[in-house]
Amino acid sequence: MRLDILPQFRRGPLAVGSAIAAGVLLAGCSGGPDPDTEATPDEESSPTASPEPSPSASEPAADGEYALPASCEEAKAAEAVADQVGESAELEEETSGITGVPDGQGITCVWGMGGAESDDLLILSLTYVEGVNPLENAEEEFQGPSEVTLGEPYSTAESEKADAELQHLDMGRQGGGVVAHLPGDFYIDVQTVPEPIDKGDMEKIVLTAAENLAGE
Repeated sequence: MRLDILPQFRRGPLAVGSAIAAGVLLAGCSGGPDPDTEATPDEESSPTASPEPSPSASEPAADGEYALPASCEEAKAAEAVADQVGESAELEEETSGITGVPDGQGITCVWGMGGAESDDLLILSLTYVEGVNPLENAEEEFQGPSEVTLGEPYSTAESEKADAELQHLDMGRQGGGVVAHLPGDFYIDVQTVPEPIDKGDMEKIVLTAAENLAGE
């Protein structure tokens, strides 16, 4: 199922810090190469060097730190959002185009449920980023009718177990988000549109994602 989302969602809440699989999930484009495109003779005859893996993805992290996963599957992202995402939801994965995050420093997993015209539409993104807080400039970058407020960092009993601080992104009735600040300048961010979900549920998602990534 591809979602034909209204244009405002392409530059709306999920564009703040997340790839949103723009042009893939939201616009309904495949995002892949054109299968009808044929290689030129030069391309066919020239040797191609094997792509080198990202210097950060899949590398073991130092004690107490986190490493960027190579994929949503490796991060066990689906397990972290299982309580909110139905089995029929389609997953799209992006490793570039995340707002404010250099390519190769983040990966976004996006699930879409319901249809663009339905009352049960929900788009949920889970973003893993190293070196940049994906919500740092949320209040300035957000484009939409609702006022956006990024709260001050706070801790809960559960976040302290992961040595994490949390921040809540309030987007009113258009959605919401929570980002976990983790050791090693690592961040995990969850966002939803066009409806917010319970802040406690978002906290659980990012902290479960952190536990999965740490292999706990």
